[in-house]
Amino acid sequence: MATVANPSPLPDRVLLYHNSIPVAICSTKHFTAESLELYCGPLRYERNTDLEVEVQFDLAEPESRFRLPARVVRCDKDHLVLSYSSLPEMAAAYLQGWAERGPGAHPGIPSARYAH
Repeated sequence: MATVANPSPLPDRVLLYHNSIPVAICSTKHFTAESLELYCGPLRYERNTDLEVEVQFDLAEPESRFRLPARVVRCDKDHLVLSYSSLPEMAAAYLQGWAERGPGAHPGIPSARYAH
């Protein structure tokens, strides 16, 4: 597995795609190496719906932007919990770095601009 030295703060927003179409910029509630929880307002998806999330782990490094396949685990009360279907090696390294730092590591970053 690749290693990432000095990971930047946890991303506070992701771009959500459904059927390859961007549908929302969602606030992140919680990241782990296996899943993420988002606040997505009124969006509703059934369990096991395939989605994608685009996340940029370090705004200073364009190569840290990934579009990750994910599957809906739960969707209720404006929250969406997704599990990753597969992760590129570098994306897994970024997520593992945050998982090892603990659940309290969520200082946020300035709003990101997304391109698709």
